[in-house]
Amino acid sequence: MRKILLVGLAVLLTALAAWGRPLVVAHRGGAALGKENSLRLFQKALELGVDAIELDIHQSADGHLVVLHDVSLKRTHGLDRRVDQMNLAELGRAGVPTLQEAIDTIDGRCILLVEVKHPAPARYQGIEKRLHALLKKNDLLKSAVVISFDTTTLKLLHKLEPTLKTGYLYATPGVSPVQAKARFGVTYLCPYYRFASIELIDQAHAAGLKINAWTVNDEPAMEKLVQSGCDAVTTDHPDLLQKMLGPISR
Repeated sequence: MRKILLVGLAVLLTALAAWGRPLVVAHRGGAALGKENSLRLFQKALELGVDAIELDIHQSADGHLVVLHDVSLKRTHGLDRRVDQMNLAELGRAGVPTLQEAIDTIDGRCILLVEVKHPAPARYQGIEKRLHALLKKNDLLKSAVVISFDTTTLKLLHKLEPTLKTGYLYATPGVSPVQAKARFGVTYLCPYYRFASIELIDQAHAAGLKINAWTVNDEPAMEKLVQSGCDAVTTDHPDLLQKMLGPISR
């Protein structure tokens, strides 16, 4: 069933690209609408009809991929412990979902956009291989997008799977699309939205890259990006962006 949904999704996304409509990306599932990075919020985002769900992953102490933004559980789960110092069973009892559970919930009904996190200044050893294996197991290597601020992660993933779509996240101006594509093998540039100028979008398109701007919660900024030809807009308010763009039949 998932394969059928993914084929249909690919057809839809081709149509959206031809129309010039950006992808609606629900940031952490649409963080303004519920508990971020939760299975319940992912289901809500699907009911809204978003094009993609963005989520964050860390690695547990025993090597499992789990869905969480911060290295600490304190802000989101009220537990003053680090994800990299807890095993899978402990994280499950705390209410932290696994990436596999998120994949099962989304079930090919929209694009899976995975942000790889690291417990700075350290790195998760082997997280790229584990993610690649999980995407392969779930037949998502062609449809998923993996993004990160960590350029080593992007290089390792490109080496593991050159056709995997990846994106370079950054929050400073002056990034060259041509250099980013050459150095990291990415498909997307993912700038903080204030740096997603028309000039950058045009340069990226000329280099064969797409732009996914984050995190856009201001409606005038959303409208400006839509008019500028941005390929994907990541927002905590996917409902507002959906309303702005109007309905589309799936």
